[in-house]
Amino acid sequence: MQEYWSRKRDEMMSYVQDCEQRFGMSSSDFVSYYRELESHGTEEEYDWYVCLNFLNA
Repeated sequence: MQEYWSRKRDEMMSYVQDCEQRFGMSSSDFVSYYRELESHGTEEEYDWYVCLNFLNA
């Protein structure tokens, strides 16, 4: 089970890094931006936000 969570965490970290490059902003800048939105933004933005919350980034 530990191996599973380790693999999932690595996958999420990779996804977060991809999003940072694709959107051109750091995760901390993204969180500030996302919290100001009136809606949940795009599906990709929502997924990024969920991953960050799960990772406690």
